[in-house]
Formats: sequence, structure tokens, C-alpha cells
Amino acid sequence: MDSPGIPLDLLLLVVVVIPAGLAVLISMRAFSGMTRLVFRCRRCNRDFFRKPHLRFPVACPRCHARDWNA
Repeated sequence: MDSPGIPLDLLLLVVVVIPAGLAVLISMRAFSGMTRLVFRCRRCNRDFFRKPHLRFPVACPRCHARDWNA
């Protein structure tokens, strides 16, 4: 005779997988609504954009100048 209660695999699904999936979906939604950052290259005098979760730009993506902000 089996013991009454919730099966272990269903319990694992409810306690771990569903909250983790929900957290991933909510964080994806939060990052998609963030405003892009705007930088201006002083070499080519053009604007370029970066997503806010990326690192600070090392070089201008248009003219490839490494001293774009100097």
C-alpha cells in the first residue's frame, strides 16, 4: 500500500520548477522594458546605443576609435 500524499515528482515541479520559470519570465520582461543607453563618439560625432545590461563600451562601433569619449 502506497503512502497517501503528493508524489515526489509533482512536489518537485510545484516547489522548484514553476517558481524558477516564473522568475525567469519576470526578469526577461523587466529587461525588455529598459531604455537603451546613448553614447556620442567625439571622433565621428555620431550617436550609438547600448543595452543597459551590457558593459561600458570600449570602442565606437562605427569608427572603431578606442578614445571615443576623450
